[in-house]
Amino acid sequence: MGYLPEERGLYKKLTVVDTLSYLASLKGTSGSATRQRATMLLERTGMLPHQHKKVEELSKGMAQLIQFIATILHDPDLVIFDEPFYGLDPVNTKLLKDMVSELRKQGKTIILSTHMMNEVEELCDRILMINKGRSVLYGDLKEIKPQYRTDSVFISVDGDLGQIDGVVTARNHGAYQELVRRRREDPRLLVRYGDFLAGPGGDPEGALAQYAQALIWKADDTTTRLKMADIHLAAAQALLANQQYMAAEARLREARRFAVDPASPQVARVIELEGRLREIRGR
Repeated sequence: MGYLPEERGLYKKLTVVDTLSYLASLKGTSGSATRQRATMLLERTGMLPHQHKKVEELSKGMAQLIQFIATILHDPDLVIFDEPFYGLDPVNTKLLKDMVSELRKQGKTIILSTHMMNEVEELCDRILMINKGRSVLYGDLKEIKPQYRTDSVFISVDGDLGQIDGVVTARNHGAYQELVRRRREDPRLLVRYGDFLAGPGGDPEGALAQYAQALIWKADDTTTRLKMADIHLAAAQALLANQQYMAAEARLREARRFAVDPASPQVARVIELEGRLREIRGR
């Protein structure tokens, strides 16, 4: 079995190659075959030039790559990943997703723990959702999604959103409002985000109004995706101000996903906020 915990579990004073050799030996593997596989994985992840560095010299993302390699180095049949993409940039996130997909094609059993639903949709066949320690949903992802697909978006907001183009009905459920869109509109942007969308101290009415407006646009339209990136950026900035750093990082990942144009101001803003987050964590 291979297990990748969310928190780092590497020995800071050891070099990368010594760390991998030691962790592989704990799993009962050693010798030239293990060294060859380690070299192959280091090269695949771009970490081969850093193999003789101490772990403490690595960046957060580089250390995550080494921990990923250590998890699969002994070629386990069962692999458990807990937030495997945490701290990675988009390029390395895609690299590890590709490697996870390859493990799946090899017949490995993979358990992925994450709160990012887009990762679940990309990588998983079955889903188990847990709320307050209890299983609330389990089954095949392809069967579950149609059961819960609606033409509504649920939001929590103070005040009145007013009239929104593309929304045919607004229902007040007390703690939240339900906006029902026209059935002909593309449903792929419907997400139950709630009042975290603007983030603490943000502008929930403005952010949610933009989000509801975005429902009438097509999901593959560049303008729409950049507007969605703006919403996630607003949430990330508010979360940073409230020292909710993990939540802010999650919003920045979502902003990168929607900011499809590398030359857009949204991408520049993501880079700026990511730099601020690194600076805060480095203090």
